[in-house]
Amino acid sequence: VQAAVLQNVQVREGLHEVQANIGFEIENAGVKTLRFRLPADAVGVRFRGAAVADAYKAEDGEPGQWEVKLSRRYIGKLQVHLSYQSLVDEASGEGPRIQGVVLEGINLQRGFLTLKTGSRLELQLAELPAALKAVEWQSVPRNLKHGISDDDIHFTFRVLESAYSLPLRVIRHEVEAVLPARVESVNIASVLSEAGILLTEVILKVQPGSKRHLGIELPPQARFWSAFVNKQSVWPWREGRHILVPMEEGSVEGESAEIKFLYTVKVTRMDQQKVENLLLGPSFDLPLENITWRVHLPEYWEITDWEGSTLELHGADDKELATFAIDDYLQREASLRQAQYEEAESLLDISNDLLAKGEQRLARKALQSAWSLSQADKDFNEDARVQLQNLKTQQALIGLANRRNFYYNDKVGQQDGQARLSQAPLPYLGQNKAKYTQQEAQKVLDQNSIEVNKGLEQLASCLIGHQDAALAIPEAIRANLPKAGQVLTFTRSLQVNTGTGLRIQIEAERPVQKAGLLHVGLAVGAFLGLGILGGVASRKIA
Repeated sequence: VQAAVLQNVQVREGLHEVQANIGFEIENAGVKTLRFRLPADAVGVRFRGAAVADAYKAEDGEPGQWEVKLSRRYIGKLQVHLSYQSLVDEASGEGPRIQGVVLEGINLQRGFLTLKTGSRLELQLAELPAALKAVEWQSVPRNLKHGISDDDIHFTFRVLESAYSLPLRVIRHEVEAVLPARVESVNIASVLSEAGILLTEVILKVQPGSKRHLGIELPPQARFWSAFVNKQSVWPWREGRHILVPMEEGSVEGESAEIKFLYTVKVTRMDQQKVENLLLGPSFDLPLENITWRVHLPEYWEITDWEGSTLELHGADDKELATFAIDDYLQREASLRQAQYEEAESLLDISNDLLAKGEQRLARKALQSAWSLSQADKDFNEDARVQLQNLKTQQALIGLANRRNFYYNDKVGQQDGQARLSQAPLPYLGQNKAKYTQQEAQKVLDQNSIEVNKGLEQLASCLIGHQDAALAIPEAIRANLPKAGQVLTFTRSLQVNTGTGLRIQIEAERPVQKAGLLHVGLAVGAFLGLGILGGVASRKIA
């Protein structure tokens, strides 16, 4: 009796899954039983094959001894498939071991061993025993590969002696967390005053995903001003050192959400001529992409050195200057209001298109944004408010009517067959359905009486009125930064380490102004002149 064995081992967390294809070659006399020696901790042992009639543990043998009874006496070629699991005792402190399948009572056994592992496990061979020799997977006979895939095979060995023990070292790699949101860009604008106060405006473009709030940590002794999400004021809250800003998707599906916040911090240490600034930026609980930080410094400062830590200065050779006056402020405010008005008009049209498609939630969100952005235009703002109020009332009305029709149909369904035939079921959109067109909504109301619809409408108006009265809408002052002086632009394409704030070190000199020297000279000249006039006058009196 000769046998060829392919033992395929799948290494998993806490156990090994073993599959073995065994091909027997029986000559000269028939065989009725086969004996196997498996690892003592093998569980779920199963023998399969056309000739296998029964399999059981041998009572007179050592632990791990199995006996397979064949359906009749076999001679010639015979195929048997073996599968079992071997548990790994991690408490023992020893690494896992792979043990061979031993066929007892045969003349010759040869075979192969293949090792596989899961995606988070890495196999390393602690010590290769003399009974194993590394070979290629292609060298395994094709008749032994039946049912065994060659995917993710890490090692293949030829087995020279069946009673081997192969120690393994398994390295477990942690699963990288999927980012709940993605920051597409970060634009920071900071204005540093002569008094050393840094006013900073941060604007992020974010794909919210499943994340519901953005964690922000400001520099020490910073004062948080306000936050806006999609140009609408929101109320952030604190948890320890972090400020949490609520996040929501954009007014249009697929678009990025805009998060904007402002803060101030005192950062400058200076004497009469030298200035040393350590500008600390905010840190976030998400990786950042496409970072741009523009720092506006007094125009007359002479920058002697800078260090952007992980940021790079863009255009260091060209000195960029920005001016800011009352006319500039008024022009920026007018441009901002015009842009908000145009966006509100666009959102109003988008909401009508979304209603036609049945996207009730997105349409309501677009109308809410249109009403919030059109505060400067009273007529348009009132039109958006009325449409928003009508939409909220209609959605509440459809919700009440839909639930009423559902319970009405359920009650009719519990009656006998004659009553069910005499009372037709009312139109019903379905439970938890938030997408419906105006035509589908009208069908829900058409078969109700006028009195029923009027009562439901009054109830819907009361519900919306109570919700609006209880919901306080935050309104923060929208600051327009006085971006003046020389501009230093720092950039970075990616920052992976979350919780690490941006840092910029700037050293500058404040040269003595010519105007200041002229004023001192005039004062000295006036003092000397008064002294001379006083001496002349004293001589005349004498």
